[in-house]
Amino acid sequence: MESALLCFFLDSGANRDLSADRRALEARAQELLTRTAMPNSSLACLNGYAGSAVEASCEKSLFATPESVAAGLSYVAAQLSLLADFTDHARRARSGESLAIVNLRSSIEGDRFGLVAQLFTVRDGCAANDCLALESLRDSSRIGNNLAEGTFFSFLVARHAAAWPAGRLGPADCSRGGIFAGTVPVGRR
Repeated sequence: MESALLCFFLDSGANRDLSADRRALEARAQELLTRTAMPNSSLACLNGYAGSAVEASCEKSLFATPESVAAGLSYVAAQLSLLADFTDHARRARSGESLAIVNLRSSIEGDRFGLVAQLFTVRDGCAANDCLALESLRDSSRIGNNLAEGTFFSFLVARHAAAWPAGRLGPADCSRGGIFAGTVPVGRR
C-alpha cells in the first residue's frame, strides 16, 4: 500500500513537471507569434502564411537592412530551438505532436528565404549532402535545396545588400565570415 502511494505521488509530481514544461513552451511559442505581429515586422513573412501574392514584398521587407536580416535569422534560430524543445517534451510526455509543433515544423520546413539553411550552414556546419540537423525534420527537401543552391547569400543577401544604407554591411563584408557568410566558421569543418 505504501509503495503504491509513493508511486502515485512520484508519478503525479512528474506530470506536474511536464505540465509546467508544456506551459513554458507554449509561452515561448506565444512570444514568437507576438514578435511577428509587431507593427512593421517582416517576421510574419517567415511563417509562410502570407502566400505567394505578397512574397516579393516580404522579401523586400526582410532584406531591407542588415538589422532586419539579423532579426529574421534570430527569429528562425528561436523557432528551431523551440521545435527541438517541443519535440523533446512530446517524447518525454509520450504524447503526440500538438498543432503548435505541426505548424512550427511546417514553417521551418518551408524555408522560403533560405534562413534555415543559412543557420544550419553556419551553426551546424551543414553542407548540401551532409547535414545531421535535417534529420529532425519530416520534409527537409526545400532546406536541402536551399543548402545546395546557397539561396540565402548567393541570391538574396547579395541582391539586396547593394540597396542597404551607406555604412552598413555590403556583399564584400558578408563574405568574410559570420552569420551572413556562406562559409563554415573557422574550426567547424
